[in-house]
This record gives sequence, C-alpha cells and structure tokens, in this order.
Amino acid sequence: MSKGLQLSIVSIAYDNSRGLQATLNSLLIWKQTTKFSFEHLVIDSSPAIHEKIRAEFENGNTVFTDSPREGIYAALNLGTQKARGEYVFNLNAGDIIVSTEAFEASVKNILDSTVDIQFSPVQIMRNEKPFRTIVPNQNFRTNLLGMTRICHQTVFIRRRLFKELGPYRLDCGISADYDFWILAEQRKVPAQFFNRTFAGYDADGVSSRFPWKVLREQAQIFYRSSIFSFWNRVCGLSIQIQFFILVVILKPILIRCGLFPKGAKK
Repeated sequence: MSKGLQLSIVSIAYDNSRGLQATLNSLLIWKQTTKFSFEHLVIDSSPAIHEKIRAEFENGNTVFTDSPREGIYAALNLGTQKARGEYVFNLNAGDIIVSTEAFEASVKNILDSTVDIQFSPVQIMRNEKPFRTIVPNQNFRTNLLGMTRICHQTVFIRRRLFKELGPYRLDCGISADYDFWILAEQRKVPAQFFNRTFAGYDADGVSSRFPWKVLREQAQIFYRSSIFSFWNRVCGLSIQIQFFILVVILKPILIRCGLFPKGAKK
C-alpha cells in the first residue's frame, strides 16, 4: 500500500451550486473517518456564485482553484495536472458518494492492488432518489463496445497514466473519458472491476440529456480505434449503424435474455 499521498479527488464545478453542495456534503463523513491520505481539488469555473460554499468547505484537504470557462474536460485536465495523489478520482458537482463504507472499501482495494485503473457499478439518481444501477462488464475491453459502460464517477486512475497516455482530448466533446478508456486498452493498461456501488449521478446530467451526441462521439472514437479495426472491417458498416446495432438493438435483446449483470453489491 502506498505511503505517500494516496488519493486525489478532483471535482469540477460549473454553474451548479446545488450540485456542488451535494457533492461536498456526501464526502464529509468519509473525509472525517478515512484512514487514507487524500486531497480534494475543486476546480471552480464559477467562483462568483460559489463564494458561500467555498467559505464553508475550503480547508487543508479541500482546495478550490479558479478555472477558465473552457469546458469540463479542460478543467479536469487542470485538476489532474495539480493532483499529487497516487490515484485520481473524479467526482464532479452533482455526483455524490452514496455509501461511505463502500467508497472506503474501494479506495482500500485499489491501493492494495497493482492495477492502474479500477471501475465499479454506479447508481443513477432521479429527483435525488435512487433510480437504477448501471453495472459494467467485469472485462474492461467489453465495456468499450457500447453494450455496457464505465462511468467516471466510479473510476480510480493511477496519476502517471495522464503523463503516459496524455490528458483528455478536448476534441472528443463530452466523450473524452471514453477516448481515454480506448487509449488505455490499446496500451494494455491493467484494469480491474470492483463490485461495490459507492457513487451516484443525476439522470439529468449532460451525458444523460444528450444521448445521441454521446453516441455519435463514441462511434467516431470507436471507428478510428485500432483495437476494433478488424471488427469494423468485418461489419463493413458506417460508424452510426454499428453503434445503432450495438446499443439500440442488441442491448435490449441481451437484457431480456438475462445476459447482463443483474446487480451489484451495496
């Protein structure tokens, strides 16, 4: 287990005071009881409207940094550059920790391991109540096909990967994390699944409100990826049709056949 600063939590705040308050509140108990060393970096693109929140929460472990309004992933790149922990965990304004105990277990599991990426199930919230749980496939590569998915609210990334693979690409829109997963798979980065649900996100978030934008962006990333080039050649279809088949047609069929994971440990 690492003896230096072990975890950097990076939160992006972008015109979302209510969401930022919820995120910070959800971390309070964990911060007070965890046995691991951490820092919490809040990259704030709206400092003027978050003055009261900053006064309430900023302390030795929680640091606010002003950021230009250049988008979520530009702010996230700034956060990863400033991070000092062995692993980086991204929990943006509006994302919450739903189980302090499961979060602590997840941190312990990644620090006790030798992998560079760890991912878990995530809980979708609607009207501030649990709506459903997304359980990714245990095989990291399988999630990149689009029938299951990895959500950033559950992912721990070894910090040095942002030097080895580069920062998030800003030309990938709101799917820059998917592009990062693809690149990690290309480089055979060791990853593991941890079956505990500790984080949740609002169903009305950006990616949830613009599903076809996400689909189009991920299709373009998928198509240019060398790890799936043979599959692309066999199909011989356009990138939009490929993802339409994968996500819109095959996924509901597989769910009905019971071929998707049925649940996750709390």
